[in-house]
Amino acid sequence: MRYFLEVAKTKSFTNAARRLYLSPQALGKAIREMEAEMGQPLFVRDRRALQLTAFGRSALREAEQCVSQFDRSLARISSLAREAAGCVNIVCAYGIPNALGYESPAVLRRRLRERTGLEVDIAFDELPDLLAERELYEESCDLGLLMGAPEPSALYETALLRVHRLVAVVAPGHPLAGRESLTVRELAGYAVASKNRYYRTYHVLESCARRQQVTLTYALCSPDDTLWRQKVRAGAVGIGVSFLSESALQGGFVVTPFEEEDMVYPIYLARRKDHDMSDALRAVWRTIAE
Repeated sequence: MRYFLEVAKTKSFTNAARRLYLSPQALGKAIREMEAEMGQPLFVRDRRALQLTAFGRSALREAEQCVSQFDRSLARISSLAREAAGCVNIVCAYGIPNALGYESPAVLRRRLRERTGLEVDIAFDELPDLLAERELYEESCDLGLLMGAPEPSALYETALLRVHRLVAVVAPGHPLAGRESLTVRELAGYAVASKNRYYRTYHVLESCARRQQVTLTYALCSPDDTLWRQKVRAGAVGIGVSFLSESALQGGFVVTPFEEEDMVYPIYLARRKDHDMSDALRAVWRTIAE
């Protein structure tokens, strides 16, 4: 089934075989056997690439649903296995343990064990914001500590834990240094150093700029903190979060909050409503939410 999906996606036996670590001959044989079993052709070759037949298009929709359901079922079984072994798996967007006042995920893990009194293995994975949200959606974890509420909202139970403001970070002597507050509109004409598209701060900034009809110029779109500091020292306006203000000030930078109400960094605890909740998982949820 996955072979069929990959060929349909790439429209090439050669490219699909490379992605699947198979020979084109082996992949072609597997597809022919699938067609023989169904009694209908899935692909037709034209001058440029493979094309799905009408039957192939219908089969593709069913195959996508089948594989998606299989992956979700496998994730749920893995979750049940973790619970049986006494493990709670929490995915975190990068920086959230610090934003909640903990030095590291290890410190947060220790505090949760102390407060719940549970002898459970609490595992943390730190990922970029949108990848962390995808892990929660796919049920590769039990709980999520996320920047922003996950979508679609009807699928999740959430608890808002804390809200930080987004801030502009500049070097001393920068024209924007010394201001009590800034608007996104005032970034026009300056190079901006931000995270990339896997982080919600980038999308929050871009959404606010579009509403104000401002086109931003980026000197950097990267999660690399070293490069970010270099660009800010060189004159770019860094986009940061208020809980990092102290470390920014220690680095010799000037921190100024944005005025817009939606230029914020909200931290949510989230879980899928249809995800099984063990007693250990409920205890960890209550402890974090409180």
